[in-house]
Amino acid sequence: MSMKRLLVAGSTILVLLVIVSLAGFACGDDDDGGSDGSTATATDTAESDLDTARGFIDEMATAAAAGDVEGAETAFESAHDPLHEVIEALEDTDPDLAADLDEAIEHAEAAFEEGEETEHIEEEANEISEVLDQAAVALEG
Repeated sequence: MSMKRLLVAGSTILVLLVIVSLAGFACGDDDDGGSDGSTATATDTAESDLDTARGFIDEMATAAAAGDVEGAETAFESAHDPLHEVIEALEDTDPDLAADLDEAIEHAEAAFEEGEETEHIEEEANEISEVLDQAAVALEG
């Protein structure tokens, strides 16, 4: 390849990189987690985790009410990470409520480990759901 072709190819690549960078800047791609140019706050993240956890815990309760232990456990396992994110968010605003949520999670874990009846598992899901309701209020203000 001749030197002239190398220079043209290098220049073309450089121009394309500049165009892509400018397009990302114009679209608001500022690495804040939002593609619309908005800034995600800790409160937004906590609310998102809370909503995700609540959805999985609702699935857990529904599956348990239907007698589906496996489905309830799968939903509970899916809720694990967002639940712990909610606990972490609560530790600054309401440490007692964070401890209550942690305890409710431990009760549910024990219920699955001990092979409890689905009625008991549903009760544990409802307990977690109640604490999540309180968490929603605590994280708002």
